[in-house]
Amino acid sequence: MKSYVVFGLGRFGSTVAITLSELGYDVLAVDSNFDRVQSVADKVTTAIQVDMMDENATENLGLKNFDGAVVAIGENFEAAIMSSIVAQEAGIPLIIAKANTVRQGKILQKIGVNEVVYPEKDMGSRVAYNLTSKNLLDYIQISQELSIAEIRTLPSWWDKTIENLEIRNKFNITILGIERNGKVEVNPAPDTVLRDDDILIIVGKDEHIKMVEKKS
Repeated sequence: MKSYVVFGLGRFGSTVAITLSELGYDVLAVDSNFDRVQSVADKVTTAIQVDMMDENATENLGLKNFDGAVVAIGENFEAAIMSSIVAQEAGIPLIIAKANTVRQGKILQKIGVNEVVYPEKDMGSRVAYNLTSKNLLDYIQISQELSIAEIRTLPSWWDKTIENLEIRNKFNITILGIERNGKVEVNPAPDTVLRDDDILIIVGKDEHIKMVEKKS
């Protein structure tokens, strides 16, 4: 099972941490604010209070085996930089960081961050998609080209298996999970039969997600 660390538990960071946990991943949530840590403590694998400006404290986090890091610290850019450096020094292969301005984004990329996200800008795109798409239920842009979306199962996919539909080959998207009866099944098996009331959690390039939505 993959594991992720999320630095910063404001609205954006806590949403990322809880969503990753709901998708079945191990999540370490970190923030300097005790109340924020407590707010997600029962929703993620581990939640701890750490001041990312304290080098001694960060050395004890044990981040070497994590698959990815999300730096979601918005109010203290210096702490965001330190978190990014700590993740990089731990050898975490994928580091995604939040930036409030283009200048901040450029600085983060220069110190080794793989992807920079701009939540306010992305939220604008998300609202637009939700207003204009009848089958696209949610949309989160995680890079300049790649997005995660929730969609209703297309009628042409009903009662067919993922394998027979060849979704990855034909549509260039990957099904990360299926929400069914209020529960999320992560990494569904190829022989899973899609139902008319399933909600699919997919990842792919924006153009491919739009292509799927247009077929609805």
